[in-house]
Parts: sequence; C-alpha cells; structure tokens
Amino acid sequence: MDTEVSVRAHSLSRRQGGVVTREQLRELGVPRRTLDRRIRHRQWIAVGCGVLVAPGTPDSLATRSRIVGLQVPKAVLTGPSTAALTGGRVWEGVTLGRLPWLIHDRRSAEARYLTHPAVRARRIGPWRVACASDAVVDMIRLLPPSESRALAYRAIQCRVLSINQLAAAARHLAHFLGSHQLRAVLVELREGTRSEAERRLVRLVKGAGICGWKGSYRVETATGRYELDLAIPRIRFAVEVDGYAFHSARDRFLHDRRRQNDLVVAGWMILRFTWDDLTAHPERTIQLIREAIEVSSRIHKT
Repeated sequence: MDTEVSVRAHSLSRRQGGVVTREQLRELGVPRRTLDRRIRHRQWIAVGCGVLVAPGTPDSLATRSRIVGLQVPKAVLTGPSTAALTGGRVWEGVTLGRLPWLIHDRRSAEARYLTHPAVRARRIGPWRVACASDAVVDMIRLLPPSESRALAYRAIQCRVLSINQLAAAARHLAHFLGSHQLRAVLVELREGTRSEAERRLVRLVKGAGICGWKGSYRVETATGRYELDLAIPRIRFAVEVDGYAFHSARDRFLHDRRRQNDLVVAGWMILRFTWDDLTAHPERTIQLIREAIEVSSRIHKT
C-alpha cells in the first residue's frame, strides 16, 4: 500500500473516531490482501458486518454508536447516541450509558431499538443522527423520571425544544413506549412546577443548617410589592427559584427583570436558581447561598 493511500486511510479513521468499514478502505485504494493482513496482525480490529476499529480507540458510547451506525447504515442514531456524537450543553447531567440508541427495525447489532415515527435526521459523516429536539423527546420518554425532567428543563432553557414541539410529539407518540412519562413532563413544564422547586429549596436550606430565613416573604419597595421565595430580612438577602417554564412567556420575562431591578435598587441581594441547580447541583447551590449570606452580612454589618 503506497504512502498516499495510507495517509488517506489514517485521515478517514481520525475523522470517524477510529471506526471505518472495509468498503470505505477499499474505495480509498487499500488492497484486499493488505487489509486482510492488517486485520490478522490486529492493526485493524474487525467488529462484525465489515466494520473495523483502530487499535486504541476508546470503548465509549460514541465509539459504540459509530460502530452500530455503520453496521445498520439506514438507522438513525438517537437519544444518548445523539448526545455522544454532538455534545452540547443541553446533555449535561444525563447518564448516557453504554448502549447505542437506534431508530430502525431490530437487527443483530447490540443496541436499543426505538420507534419514533417521522424522526428527523441529519448527517454527521456517514451516520444519520436524530435532530437534537427529536433525540431529547426520545430521552424524555425513556430515561428515568428525574433525569427525564431535568433534561426537559435544560432543553427548554437552551431552546433546543419548545413546549409546543413537546406537545406535538406527545400527541404523535401517544401510543408508543414512554408516552405516559412524556405527557407527565409536558404537564410539569406547562405548570412551571414552581411549588415543587420551592419545596426543594427549603429542604436544601434546612438540611444545610442555614437559619434566620423566612419562606414566601413579602417586601415592599418604592415601586412595588413583591413576594420572595426565601428571604433573610435582616441582611436583605433572598433566593428565588425558577420553574421549568421560566422565560417561556415574554410578559413573565419582562416582569421578572423589572422586579429583580426594583429589589436590587432597594438594597436586596438576590440569587436565582433553576430546577437543574436544585436537583443536579445541590452542593454548589448551597455553597453559593452561604457565600452570598456572608457578603450580605458584611454589607449590612450584622
């Protein structure tokens, strides 16, 4: 095999995360006998259905998804497989596992096969990968409930998915696995779940031994009257929590900005936390509250 062909083969392997097919290498000009010899010498590792893996390639979900995507080329990679191949902030905090998720008729490849009518896909190299919003829908309906809700919240916040899109998906997938959970998450998103978020905040603060706070504390400024989710009045410190539907409505967004500004001008220090902060990062949330209390106490000399 000449040097140019070898360079092209190495470049292809690098672009595809160490996973190629015999057919791809043959199209680059790698002789059959050379390819067979390299497989015998473990310079390429055959993993079935004409798919080869370069030695040293990590055994990750991304690699497994690439392998199974080449073994079943008409399939669409979705759910955690989409997350593993695309990255992005919306997937943080989700346990991706080790098993690829595919939308296709069941085959012998080791994967989780799903049904999702009319799933939309885009190309990433030789793979068909579900659009992020469709992959999120699949994960919302099939992940454990706590991860499902947290992912739905982040998807809405990051504008990967809208509540209207989720409602349409819930109707479309009404008779498929996980439809009940999908509808339940939709209801929570529409309601905002502020009360549950507030309860979680109170449990965190109590568990941390923080004293002197009051829940649903009413405060009057020169420009309005407001109710704070949790406040320590003597140092003018408050914590606010945002439900799943936070920022979903323009009027609510504008009201919250005016409210926040009024309170700050009146001398209040306000921390805002999301559902994700309370459920996925409770230690960091409490640490920030403690630090803010110290700063506010120094300001008010108490």
